[in-house]
Amino acid sequence: NVVLILFYYAVSRLSFHFLKKESYIITLIVLLSVSFRESYAGILQLSQGAPYPVGTLLNPNIFACLLSITCSILVVVIFRLNNRLLKALLFIIVVAFAILMLYSKSRLALLSVIVPLMCFLSLNPRFSGFIRKHLISISIILTVLFSVLYFLKKPSADGRVYMARIAARAIVHNGIFGSGPESYAGTFGREQLRYFCDSDDDVDLNTLVLLDAGDSKFACTPLTSFNEFLGIGVEYGFIAMLLAFYIMI
Repeated sequence: NVVLILFYYAVSRLSFHFLKKESYIITLIVLLSVSFRESYAGILQLSQGAPYPVGTLLNPNIFACLLSITCSILVVVIFRLNNRLLKALLFIIVVAFAILMLYSKSRLALLSVIVPLMCFLSLNPRFSGFIRKHLISISIILTVLFSVLYFLKKPSADGRVYMARIAARAIVHNGIFGSGPESYAGTFGREQLRYFCDSDDDVDLNTLVLLDAGDSKFACTPLTSFNEFLGIGVEYGFIAMLLAFYIMI
């Protein structure tokens, strides 16, 4: 996966450097095509009584995050276009994707739209003044929104925080090169055991004494990480995680 990410990064940088506008248009067309295909599959699933859309990705969060990326890019395109008809069409597409994202009940997807949109508007001269003038009101609205997103599925959110904490501990204990490829499940399990025994060393199962930890209800054995960056950090080390984060940004 790391090799594929680096290869994709190299190809993308070269194509954007040499093709520039053509590469931008091609990327947008590909992204829209994939999003339309997944949205169509998601709408069919909802019409057949599914609790939430997943498209062909088999996961509502991944489905919604794909649409969130598309929406974020389309919003930027809308602000930069001069053709009113095309802007209106793209706006309708953004609204349709946003409705599907709400049906997915994915908090991460909503954050993936809100955060880059706020960054874009803050850097845009037409809106930066408005944001500075109403910074307190915007901060209160975002705080309320994030709180609602948290309490919308609080047990799930607490579970994700717990898993991130265990993964972070594993990164610290694994050293600079991580635990190795395809080792996340075993590493997470060992680190989870250390956590509940309140120990930074390997635990002797013959003398095991578990603490009465409130997080015991979140104990699990995931095969892969819910956070790709933390997953890379566990398996390949802290430096590889920073490199992956830099590439994605």
